[in-house]
Amino acid sequence: MARYVELRRHTDADGDVLTQEGVRAATEIGARLRGGYDLLVSTGAQRATQTLTCFLAARGERVAGGVIVEAGLRSGREDRWREAYEKAGSGELEALRNVESRARR
Repeated sequence: MARYVELRRHTDADGDVLTQEGVRAATEIGARLRGGYDLLVSTGAQRATQTLTCFLAARGERVAGGVIVEAGLRSGREDRWREAYEKAGSGELEALRNVESRARR
């Protein structure tokens, strides 16, 4: 029996809540997913759970195992990442690396 794990990241958010653009994007992404999932898992962050909700709404299907929250998947460095994102003005990896390298100096 084959087992698969598919990882998805939330879309545009304002703090811990999806923006209107984030909801729109998550719904569009959800409509393109293959579906047939046995279980959906959220970190417990509101934006992550909202994203899963948008996926399900767009798919219009039930997930046998439902949606569970596994808070252990959350990073203890979210505040640090958010701060770096704000300083960089971008989520681009190179911009984030530049912020980190300046902080180490």
